[in-house]
Amino acid sequence: MNGKVFILALSTVAVGLVELIIGGILPAIAIDLNISLSSAGQLITVFALVYAVSGPVLLVITSKIERKKLYLLSLLIFFIGNMMTCFSPNFTFMMAARILTAMSTALIVVLSLTIAAKIVSPAHRAKALGLIYMGISSSLVMGVPLGILLSDKFGWRILFLGIAILSIGSFILISILLPRVAGENTLPLSQQIKAVGSLKIGSAHLATMFMLAGHYTLYAYFTPFLETVLQLDSGWISLCYLLFGIAAVSGGAFGGILSDSIGAQKSILVVIVSFALVLSFIPFTTFSCFWQVRNVANGN
Repeated sequence: MNGKVFILALSTVAVGLVELIIGGILPAIAIDLNISLSSAGQLITVFALVYAVSGPVLLVITSKIERKKLYLLSLLIFFIGNMMTCFSPNFTFMMAARILTAMSTALIVVLSLTIAAKIVSPAHRAKALGLIYMGISSSLVMGVPLGILLSDKFGWRILFLGIAILSIGSFILISILLPRVAGENTLPLSQQIKAVGSLKIGSAHLATMFMLAGHYTLYAYFTPFLETVLQLDSGWISLCYLLFGIAAVSGGAFGGILSDSIGAQKSILVVIVSFALVLSFIPFTTFSCFWQVRNVANGN
């Protein structure tokens, strides 16, 4: 395995954090900026929309630019966006920072995958791509829970300062160690949009969109739910996010095993139905025996 892939994975840890950490600190941001929770939730919604749209668009626009140069430029913009977030005086300024960060994040993720695939031999390509995705997964498993605890001690702004510093570390390592990678032609946007018009591809995109919408709706307001309904402190909330992250990472492996066992089509149906059932049970989790035991342990 080419050691340079680990440097790319380090960058994906940073971009994974900036995308996911905000869900765990939403109430703190709402209080600090003097806005409602629903308004603060738009910081997640807009980020996701910009991320989804700008990824393919920017990749086509920048297809001729040398990949290392584009990667470094994306990291620089990512750094600026996080510094803007850290020192945001109001909601509008922070929203602008989130839009800037989402655009750079989309490019960093795509470039990490494409560059990783090019700098390793074909035999190690799957491992290289897996390592890139592991960087994002690790930010979910460890970064978000740790970030919630740090936010409780030092404030939410320190998290984005830390992410900015991490991105500068990646910038320095990539500028020194990563080789130049030539740009290449990509599929025009018109053809990409035409492909989505296909019934099979369009339905797959719709299923993914609705599932992710459900996931991010829960994730965005998970902390307010745990704080107000279950009355948990930051330690317990951090533990919940840790379990959430472990389940998310494990789910990828389980999905592969399930697909090999019963086939891709059946496994997709099983996952979608299970996901819908789990979401429908969320309102009833306040009656769980686990929380009763937790309350007794805390003397409540």
